[in-house]
Amino acid sequence: MKLKLLLVVGNCSLNGTEKYAIELASNLNKEKYSVVIATPERGQLSDIMNKYGIREFVYNNGKMNKFSLKGTLNLLKHIKEEKYDIVHANNGIIPCILSKLIGIKIVVETKHGLFFTEEKLRKLNFFTFIHEHLKQYYSDYIIAISQKDKSYLIKYFKFKEHKIKVIYNGIKTDNLDKYKDLKLRVDKNENENFILGNIGRLTYQKAQERIIKASTVIGKEIEGLKILLIGEGENRDMLTDMIKKNKLEDIVSILSYKENIYDYYMEMDALILTSRFEGIPFVLMESMALGIPVITTDVGGIGDIIKNGFNGIIIDGDNINEIKEAIKKLKYDKITYKKIQMNALETISKYSIKSFINNYEDVYSSALN
Repeated sequence: MKLKLLLVVGNCSLNGTEKYAIELASNLNKEKYSVVIATPERGQLSDIMNKYGIREFVYNNGKMNKFSLKGTLNLLKHIKEEKYDIVHANNGIIPCILSKLIGIKIVVETKHGLFFTEEKLRKLNFFTFIHEHLKQYYSDYIIAISQKDKSYLIKYFKFKEHKIKVIYNGIKTDNLDKYKDLKLRVDKNENENFILGNIGRLTYQKAQERIIKASTVIGKEIEGLKILLIGEGENRDMLTDMIKKNKLEDIVSILSYKENIYDYYMEMDALILTSRFEGIPFVLMESMALGIPVITTDVGGIGDIIKNGFNGIIIDGDNINEIKEAIKKLKYDKITYKKIQMNALETISKYSIKSFINNYEDVYSSALN
């Protein structure tokens, strides 16, 4: 008899968390698991799920990423009626609380990063600490997506170590091979344009304004630099105004997502991430798998994968000189570019979708037993 599994997400766009849910739902053993993804509204994600044959429950939340009363009640009713064996939350603790209240067998929450800067973690007030600390008691297991996040949960929020499982994200590399082969064939002249891409939600977390601020200096110093900010989000108008105010339209462009995101990857010579906090972004892993060198801040679990100067370049997101030197190194030093590219390909080969799925099946089995 199949186990009934509900994956709950908080957005209907294909961001990192939602991509994670799609990968999990489409790769779990179909003879063992019957999977449904609960989404807040119909949207881009619905079309992708339909394409993969994944069942969807829309809990009509009315907004993204935070539960409304209406959405919460709809979700509670659905979980109760369907009698799931496993509820796996990917957007906060509410689905876990609901599931515990009605006696669901297995309740799991994945922490897709800790949404605190290190400075805020060091200065936690009592109420924030208690709010976060108590969450562990509503799940059978907490999934951290890096060792660093696990250590922070224990250090700052006093989580019990035995309740935390570390499972790194995994990616399918087979469907990236044709794009990777094309990227590896490219041998650009240093006088050509150098295209730097940032893919992600336009939010405080991702901190794209740091890139625009740096562009006011480095755009004049690095010939042929073009920067693509790819995504949607609440900061879009603010970022657009910054570009216009600083007359950067010839250097920085904001572009919306497209169905085949790999079209954007194929234009990029490097990826830049200036996030204030993260888990381990899929866009970072995919860039490495495609042979696109990464410039990134060392936040969340990124430092578990990226080693500065070996398979990527670590920067301080507020240090314009560090950003400039990293870009110049990749644009003008072909030996360094190729070394980082090759080392990144070797590193990312260890983060397979097979290992990702096996680890989750082990967690579900452990909870059952």
